[in-house]
Amino acid sequence: QVINDVKAKIAQISPALPSKVLADGTISQVAIVPFYDRTVLIGETLETLDTALADPAHGGFAEGMPAPADPIRRQNPHMHLFEAMLALHGATGEAGYLDRARALLRLLRGHFIDTGTGALHEHFTPDWRPRADDTLEPGHHFEWIWLLDRFEAATGESTAAERAGLYAFARRHGIDAADGLAFDGVAADGTLRSGRKRLWVQTEAIKAELTRHGADEADAA
Repeated sequence: QVINDVKAKIAQISPALPSKVLADGTISQVAIVPFYDRTVLIGETLETLDTALADPAHGGFAEGMPAPADPIRRQNPHMHLFEAMLALHGATGEAGYLDRARALLRLLRGHFIDTGTGALHEHFTPDWRPRADDTLEPGHHFEWIWLLDRFEAATGESTAAERAGLYAFARRHGIDAADGLAFDGVAADGTLRSGRKRLWVQTEAIKAELTRHGADEADAA
């Protein structure tokens, strides 16, 4: 919405900007050029996603052009694409970006999350079946909680069930009881896979906790 408002303001004031008639009769006028506007580039990028990377058979997108040699599919790029669509909607107010976010949310609900346990799978076969050797990341559970809360705020559509499941799994299996910090990786059954506790994981855990207390994006910042 900000971009559209600025464009409207430029159009409003442009006729009053200084002008001069040159010797050859040409009118030269001061103009404001919105060089910050990346609408065309954004549109071209999304068109590339749709035409070159989309998987019409199974949903989601390939991770490169041409498709990577390894057959592993990942939830993480789709999570960040979901995040990008929320950011674009926030910047432009265009509802189409939320439609794209909804399509990614359907992937989350249909494939990424185990609705029985709340576990968020990371790695999949080409048809979105979780790999047996998958390592789950509590940090991504917490990150999705924040993003789903932002989606719900933008649309009014409930994501409470998904957020509750993700939170329950991450708290039960992804937190070190000794110091309260989040681990890097666990198995689907909760077995510890990586005892590291990187900073970004803790940051996402804090943001997830903030959503449970009604904090918005400005509060989190």
